[in-house]
Amino acid sequence: MSRRIILASRSEARRQLLKKMGVKFTVASSGIKERHLLGRGGCARLVVDNAKEKALDVAKRYRSGVVIGADTVVF
Repeated sequence: MSRRIILASRSEARRQLLKKMGVKFTVASSGIKERHLLGRGGCARLVVDNAKEKALDVAKRYRSGVVIGADTVVF
């Protein structure tokens, strides 16, 4: 039995990466507003928190499946 995979991202690069891996997935954008200010945890904490918020927001819309959330900081 395979699980539905949901990509919680509008990133074309992330879509292409999953396609190259042969992963079947659905894209569902989150409605969260990403944070951009660094806190105590620095860049790593910022991207983890943003990715988690995106995934949790999208997961609310699905009864089952695996939601992948991701975020990137570019300097």
